[in-house]
Amino acid sequence: MTEAVTTSRVVRSGVFEVDLDKAEVRKSGLKLRLRGQPFQVLSILLEHPGEVVTREEFQQRLWTNDDTFVDFEHGLNAVVNRLREVLGDSPENPRFIETVPRRGYRWMLPVEGMEDRLPSAVTPRRRWLAWTAALLVVIGLSGGIVVFVLSTRKTPEPDLTFAPLTARPGFEVWPSFSPDGNEVAFGWYEENESKSHIFVKLIGTGGPPLQLTTGPGPDYNPVWSPDGRFIAFLRDLPESERLANEAVRGHAGHENLRAAVLLIPALGGPERRIAETRVDEVPAPFLAWSPDGNSLVISDKDSPKEPAALFVVAIDTGEKRKLTSPPPEASGRVNGDTNPAFSPDGRTLAFIRMIDMRPELYLLTVSDALQPVGEARQITLGRLSGHLSALLGSFDGFAPAWTEDGREIVFNVAGRGLWRIGVSGSAARFAKPERLPFGGECPAISRRGHRIAYSEGFGCLSISRMTAPGGPVARDGTRVGSFNRSFISSTRNDLSPQFSPDGKRIAFVSDRSGHPEIWVCNSDGSSPVQLTSFHGPVVTTPRWSPNGERIAFDSNAEGEFDIWVISANGGKSVRMTTHPANDGNPSWSRDGRWIYFDSARTGEQQVWKMPADGGEAIQVTWDGAWAPLESPDGKFLYYTKHLGATSLWKAPVDGGQATEVLEGLSTYLNLAIVDKGIYFVPVQDAISGYSIQFLDLRTNQIRRIASFERPLGSGDTGGLAISPDGRWILYQQLDRQGAELTLVENFR
Repeated sequence: MTEAVTTSRVVRSGVFEVDLDKAEVRKSGLKLRLRGQPFQVLSILLEHPGEVVTREEFQQRLWTNDDTFVDFEHGLNAVVNRLREVLGDSPENPRFIETVPRRGYRWMLPVEGMEDRLPSAVTPRRRWLAWTAALLVVIGLSGGIVVFVLSTRKTPEPDLTFAPLTARPGFEVWPSFSPDGNEVAFGWYEENESKSHIFVKLIGTGGPPLQLTTGPGPDYNPVWSPDGRFIAFLRDLPESERLANEAVRGHAGHENLRAAVLLIPALGGPERRIAETRVDEVPAPFLAWSPDGNSLVISDKDSPKEPAALFVVAIDTGEKRKLTSPPPEASGRVNGDTNPAFSPDGRTLAFIRMIDMRPELYLLTVSDALQPVGEARQITLGRLSGHLSALLGSFDGFAPAWTEDGREIVFNVAGRGLWRIGVSGSAARFAKPERLPFGGECPAISRRGHRIAYSEGFGCLSISRMTAPGGPVARDGTRVGSFNRSFISSTRNDLSPQFSPDGKRIAFVSDRSGHPEIWVCNSDGSSPVQLTSFHGPVVTTPRWSPNGERIAFDSNAEGEFDIWVISANGGKSVRMTTHPANDGNPSWSRDGRWIYFDSARTGEQQVWKMPADGGEAIQVTWDGAWAPLESPDGKFLYYTKHLGATSLWKAPVDGGQATEVLEGLSTYLNLAIVDKGIYFVPVQDAISGYSIQFLDLRTNQIRRIASFERPLGSGDTGGLAISPDGRWILYQQLDRQGAELTLVENFR
């Protein structure tokens, strides 16, 4: 049996710190609950990063007293599953532990500090390698041939090393390297703040970063000029200025969110406004410097109804020139061209094109004058193509970043980490996407120094319960703090709760199994049972049928988002729609005959309905609509204008004029319609606070039901449900969250 390893230091691997003496594991500074055999398995894996640790080796070291192979097999599988659960990993899309079929397991991240921790005695694995090397030397000498292997072997590349860039509490996002690769500009904001500012950090120093911007904010998306003198960034326009601009243009509404494009000296100083851009909900990042430093390429729109396109903006004059023209099917608020990134030689522009909320990676060859040369070509990404994560409301783009040699692009896939793909030259190493051994979002790669930086978020969502107004322990209008508790929670995300019609069960979405699935539990939160088993695709928005026998939801299990139905007692999920457009956010008519949903089948998001047992869909709305819900009496159809930060409208089910009911709704999920009114969560921030409110439909008056110390959901995620007897309110609670910038050295 291999000799046990003794240790007196902490080893580091990616976001993890492992103290082998104290048997403690920390992830991004947060201590994990890991003891016994799961910790021992982790320790063994860390001894051999990148190598396969065989099942036989685990058996020799940890299961020496087990008499049967079956006991060992069952035990090892259970231990590894527990280890993955605690680390936040999954076997289908591993980030840390890879399963090597019929052989064993492999730790995927580089490890620091383990090399000087091994015992002086040679382990069986290294002893075998030593004997093999000796045997080869003997064979070579016996034949009279001396081969100087070491003199001809290519120098091995140094190991990757990982370090947090600043480790400030809050959110560190949008990294951008200076041209020499020695500084990083980034955006930062505290957990409960709505404004972010731009900072610069000198790599290798222990001092605090330099704060560049102090304006009204939020400031975001910094990008460094090629000569290193300036940093361009975006700042959302103040509400008063934005509304004035919209009035002049004759537009109004949430779809006209605008930002100013500004420059600031990299060492600090006065800002200079270059232009404006309409950001809406097109995925960031939005900016890229031209190689000569005379222009910026930005994502913008000519009008709210048109898809986003890429524009060239002159630094000196602010004049805009359209560079790309997305196809008509890319129309809509979240569609079009964005995420621009120039190759190191400046001849190719990478970007993403969103069509029906699905991102695809494109390359456009450009001239020295930044004119397109030919048509943009799509880079095939296989099963990664068009992947989005709706579980956390992160409809992010790929955020492409070019490697130093310009032969590859690194990009992020929401919920699936960082990937690289060869795009230029015959020497490109990866003809197909290959996953990097570390994860995160918004990658940035230095032009010098072999460095990559990325942002990695942490935090989770849980479902809490409170007494509805008028209940025996109701606290109308008070602050929900110390007496609030998680009602449905796990080490992962739990969201979108919905009571069954009889109030005895609750359906919700959770990724506690490693992937988002539909779950059902009792009304007191006990006995959770997993219903769906898609093992990877996104599932959202579970809704009970009026008789409580079926649950409708949406999923991209077959590529596009479609409407699915499953028995409330489990079984096989049935796909109800097959249209090429994304179909989502289903709900049932009160008589159970129809399933409503939203879709962009006509090029604009509208509400449709289909027979509950399947059949041809019928268009219901014509003025733009999302997330349909029938009123309790079945007379009106409610819908929102967008998924988040939106307004609520209603129209008679039998047809008629639509009217606005409510403004300032945080997200379509934070809404519960009852006989007398509407419970909702308004748009929330640290200034206006976090609350649940009630709109009385008889008086048209709004009153605050309860206030909270933490946000109710994150982004477009959420969940609000009222029990059928009116006693309980379920709502989404965001636990501690943040995002940390990680710097990786020796990246090639």
